[in-house]
Parts: sequence; C-alpha cells; structure tokens
Amino acid sequence: MERIFPDSGGTVRERAPGPIDVEAAVFDHVVEPVAYTCLKFMLFRQGACLVHSRHGRVHARPGTLVIVCGGTLCGGIPETSVTVSTAYVSLDYLLDQLTWRLHGMLLDRHEAEQIAARAFRHNMWDIALAPEVASKMAVLLDRVEQIQKAGGGFYAIESRFVALLDLLLPLLPYTDIPDGPVRSLAGNGVGGRFPPLRREIVDVGEVVQADLARKWSLADLAGR
Repeated sequence: MERIFPDSGGTVRERAPGPIDVEAAVFDHVVEPVAYTCLKFMLFRQGACLVHSRHGRVHARPGTLVIVCGGTLCGGIPETSVTVSTAYVSLDYLLDQLTWRLHGMLLDRHEAEQIAARAFRHNMWDIALAPEVASKMAVLLDRVEQIQKAGGGFYAIESRFVALLDLLLPLLPYTDIPDGPVRSLAGNGVGGRFPPLRREIVDVGEVVQADLARKWSLADLAGR
C-alpha cells in the first residue's frame, strides 16, 4: 500500500496508485509523525486523540475532521483508543475538482492552483462538523472502503467520494476567489464552450508527434 522514503528529513510515504484511498483503523498507541505526498482527511469516529504537527495541535473528538496537507509530518496520541476513517487523496485530483466546481469564475487550472495555495494556508487544520454532516461523511467513507475491498472500479469509488466533497468543499477556507465570470480563452464560436481545434493546430501536432526526437523551433513550426 505504501512506498516509504526514509531519507527525506522525516518519514514520507506515498500512497498506492489511484487518486483516492480510504482506510478505517483503531489506534491504541502513540503514532509517530509521518508525512504523505497526498492530502489526508481524517474523520474521528470514536474516542479522543491529540493530533500534532509543527503547525499546531488539535484535540480531536467524534465529529472532528482533520485535514493534513502533503509533506506535513503529523502524529497522534490517543486517549486510550481512537477510531479514525482516513481518506488519502491526490492533490491533482482535488485541484481538478476545484477547477470545475468554480467553473465560470476561474480562468484556468493554474488559477485554481493559486487559490488552493492561499486557501490551504495552514498545513494542518480541523473542522468541527455538525452531527448530521459527520454522520453522512462516515457513511460515504465506509462505502468507499467497502468498494475498494471488493475490488470495485474507480467510478463507483469516485461517485461516493464526490458526494463527500459536496459536503466538505463549502466548509473549506476559500479566499480571494474572483467576483465574477471570466472570458473564455476559447471564445464562443462554433462548438460553444468546447470549440473544435483549428486545422493548423492539428497539423502542427501531427508533425511533432511524427518526429519526437527532433528539437523543433518556432521557425520550423511556422513553416508548416
């Protein structure tokens, strides 16, 4: 499930292939700080735990959601024992979701990355969920884990996780989001939001693909 990189100034783990991985576990011992290349969403189900990193401490209780950014060393000290459902999620996947959720307000995915960098200004933070929201998230996380264990496909997993994001995203600390719609770089010609490529762009792409070893210059391409 994990590849461990011990020489990275702390233990850094990379999750198995796939943008989403959910695990439920019971901890009755101290968990030493560990960092992942993905984001972690930890929903505390039972018990209590002190979650700590160099960015602060969280006294987690049932209904607490702790979000830990990639590369952040984070550990935990359970009070006797604690039950946690953890979703390990690819940052690229989340940026794609953010890009489309804010479609019409963002110019492109690069702007989504800039907003995410500002919104996720802390490398670890917590959200005290309303009981009904925590209950819905718990059901969705359990279902994702069940589908994974049964060997289910990506879309069956994603459909449940997207429902969880629908609950989660309004709670995230967005800042500096553009106020109004932006002008599409593609224009509003034939094809609407998804206009066809111009023929010369297709021709250039085919030429480059036919000779990938060549170092193409703009002058070369302009002559095509």
